[in-house]
Amino acid sequence: MQTESSAAAQTPFEHAPILLPLRGARRFAWPLPDLWQVASLTADELRACWLFRRGFMDLKPHVDPEADWASFASWVRSADFIWIPRDRNNRVLATMTYKVEPLVHDGRKCVLLWPEYGYSLPGARKSSGLVLALLAALALGAVRCPGAPQYVVGTGYLSSFLSLCRGHDHVFIKEDAGMTEWERSLWSRLAQQTTGYDAQTQLVAMNTIPKNPRTDPPKNSRLRSHWQRYQAHNPLWTDGFTCLVFAAIHSALLVAAARVMIRNELSRKQPG
Repeated sequence: MQTESSAAAQTPFEHAPILLPLRGARRFAWPLPDLWQVASLTADELRACWLFRRGFMDLKPHVDPEADWASFASWVRSADFIWIPRDRNNRVLATMTYKVEPLVHDGRKCVLLWPEYGYSLPGARKSSGLVLALLAALALGAVRCPGAPQYVVGTGYLSSFLSLCRGHDHVFIKEDAGMTEWERSLWSRLAQQTTGYDAQTQLVAMNTIPKNPRTDPPKNSRLRSHWQRYQAHNPLWTDGFTCLVFAAIHSALLVAAARVMIRNELSRKQPG
């Protein structure tokens, strides 16, 4: 398993427009216009998504860009669908790739939701499409493994960790006493399979470094507590190290997602 991705949401210092017509791509689900079947995208269309990512992430000096592109394409091709909202001129506004993976661990079934390679320009951050993409992934997981618990998992920089914490108070970034014994064992298994993972530090060395990362703490006191927890465990995140983020899907997260979607839709309809 290779999950070299950041899911970060920083504003890029400079980002050239990436145009992506998607003429032959097929929708993942008809009512969801910005969700696309990964298998239907051409190599050039995937490369455009990779170039969009490069506007948010620098590569470390030792990383060959073509090798990074190959790694990106390989992981995305293994995913189920990709969220690509665009403006009326076909300019890419955001990306997020989802892989839904049924798994049996220590005799128990579960479903892993891998939301990876997520980047967003400021205008797309309040889109309801991201919430709908999560709900689509959950539905796919329920179809593939009915009744099994579902977990969000992936390598994440600070901004992606905080995004998940907005609707979830139990987002783990290392082996934690708050996990069940089975969950700790599952997290450890996934961490050991993650390229760049160091068992001593429980951090993942990435091939990327965030551009223009936001380093000031959130004003919200609850999020600031999570920010401090991430900073304490991973003070090197601006140098290209992430945590393996892990959270169980439960009803509170779904309620929070629904609230975000409703709030975003209402704000879009406000005059002015």
